[in-house]
Amino acid sequence: MINNLNSWYPVNIYSSSTDIQFDWRFLPDRFRESFFYDTILKHKNSPENKRDNLVSDIHSFINSAASFTNVIKPSALVFHISRCGSTLISQMLAWLNSSIVISESEIINQVIRLDHYLNEKNHDKHELFQTLLKYIGRKRFPDERNLFIKLDSWHLFSFEFINSVLPDVPKVILYRNPLEVVLSHQATRGIQMIPGTIKVEEFPYKPFDWENYELDKYVIFVLYNYLKSILKVWKDNNNILLMNYHQLPESVWNSFAAHTGINFSLNEIASMKETTKVHSKNKHTKYKGDAYLTECGINKDLEELIELHMIPVYKELEEIRITGGF
Repeated sequence: MINNLNSWYPVNIYSSSTDIQFDWRFLPDRFRESFFYDTILKHKNSPENKRDNLVSDIHSFINSAASFTNVIKPSALVFHISRCGSTLISQMLAWLNSSIVISESEIINQVIRLDHYLNEKNHDKHELFQTLLKYIGRKRFPDERNLFIKLDSWHLFSFEFINSVLPDVPKVILYRNPLEVVLSHQATRGIQMIPGTIKVEEFPYKPFDWENYELDKYVIFVLYNYLKSILKVWKDNNNILLMNYHQLPESVWNSFAAHTGINFSLNEIASMKETTKVHSKNKHTKYKGDAYLTECGINKDLEELIELHMIPVYKELEEIRITGGF
């Protein structure tokens, strides 16, 4: 185990013959990249990450975190249905020196989803998640005061577990007109829209037999499950802010700030506005908006599926959001 853990982060879990092991990476900078994996790639050639001793067992993982004293608790958790502005929000926040932003970390995903993996080794998932939060919430720079965690889209299915660990942390759920999301995935398909990424048994709703359909209809199947899951989460829980993609970016320093209790300064708001001028997933590209979606076509069968299954759920979410004054 590494003696000095400052700027070292657990990034991956794997199973050994005796127990689970943790991979570590040296990540000395602020987390500015669009995704946590991009931060890992940025430092892959650093001398520290070429060391042989980059692995630890679970006991070292838990015991080392127990001594941490300067840990920032999560300020907000961001859930989303994909292609709805969550990366834009995380990038706006990541460029504030006051923020630590962890965006779609694989080790968070592993702890949340791999129950059988952890159970067979007799490990407590709650304890592992709470310990992981200590590592990612370490205050390394004097101006840091907020920790934001953007989850993967399929973590909507794991809301109950996440909320059980962090019941008092504000949750934000982003969504968007499902037709626009489908068109976006037609243009560039996300990994969550490829069959097999999410296990069949994880889908709580099965409105039609997606296995007999092509990829675009699978996208509709996944999005329907996301939207229905948001409705259930909303009805079963408090402390949730619903945000529509079309409210961005202003909603970050308005409703998002009010919901999380964070007062962004005028300079911070100006910085966030500047961030929106470039593409959230490619800093070298100027953001040109979503005009391209109007140029994309969609066949009649897909449009009928969207109208039948998703638009009613979307309208219900919109009614809840607007009635709630969000």
